[in-house]
Amino acid sequence: MTIRTLLENAVAQRPDGVALCYRRDTAWRSCTYAKLAEGASQMAEAFARLGAKPGEAPVAVIFENSPEWIETYLAAAGAGVAVVPLDPKLRPEEVAYVLKDSEASLVVTDSRHRELLESILPGLPSVLAVVLVDGGSAALPPVAGRPCYDYEALRAQSASAPLAWYAANKPVPQAIASIIYTSGTTGKPKGAM
Repeated sequence: MTIRTLLENAVAQRPDGVALCYRRDTAWRSCTYAKLAEGASQMAEAFARLGAKPGEAPVAVIFENSPEWIETYLAAAGAGVAVVPLDPKLRPEEVAYVLKDSEASLVVTDSRHRELLESILPGLPSVLAVVLVDGGSAALPPVAGRPCYDYEALRAQSASAPLAWYAANKPVPQAIASIIYTSGTTGKPKGAM
């Protein structure tokens, strides 16, 4: 059993069932299991184009809980790519340490963290690209020399292409889904797989 298997089972049993309810722009919205799975597979394809690889090159996630956070997690973990979730309230030196230690290749975040990334990415050669969930346009300026992409634009590109990479990369049950870092209160944070 993997996280992807759980999602696929939910889609098979209740494709039109409500997977998520969330508030956006003062209105309540919902997302079905089928739509969630579709979005996850599209984003997995996008992450693959940006350098995410199963078993290596994890994806770091730094933003508040949202449908995009869940979709990002399901996209990466569902393709066997480890996810490194970071608390959006961490200090720059803490974020830098976790990104360096995990060797994350991709950071999915929001524009609120752009300045933080500008300051720490020069010392993090493993980070290949940044994705902003609230970028708002297809063309975004680089972050510390790394290409920066809009989440929705990446999804739109994947929607019109075959989802072959996601289909070919199913995680095995023992694959690492997440690397969660301790708070580091007694020393440097440690990643728990």
